Amino acid sequence: MNRGGLALLVLAVTACTAPSPKTPPIPFALDANGVQLLDREQRIDFGRTDHSAEAAMTKLVGSGPTEAGACANSASFVAWDNGPTLIFQNGDFRGWKNGADSAGLSCA
Repeated sequence: MNRGGLALLVLAVTACTAPSPKTPPIPFALDANGVQLLDREQRIDFGRTDHSAEAAMTKLVGSGPTEAGACANSASFVAWDNGPTLIFQNGDFRGWKNGADSAGLSCA
């Protein structure tokens, strides 16, 4: 098979593969100490590093954050359209907000 034929074969096979599905959300509850996973005995507690808390929440929500920024009180936040806003200070997860509900440090 010549190079042109091989390239067409590769394109044809690639076009037939299904796209990767979006990761389904994992059920969780927000509480006074952070986040409790509902289908297993795991938590994302206040005090966890910002990198690991953000990665864990991304897995729970099923997609990446849609907004991030700084708060007036030297904290920062990361938010998801279909999930909560997590508040961080000094590199640690310190609070959350979801609609009118919140716990821990606020983004003032």
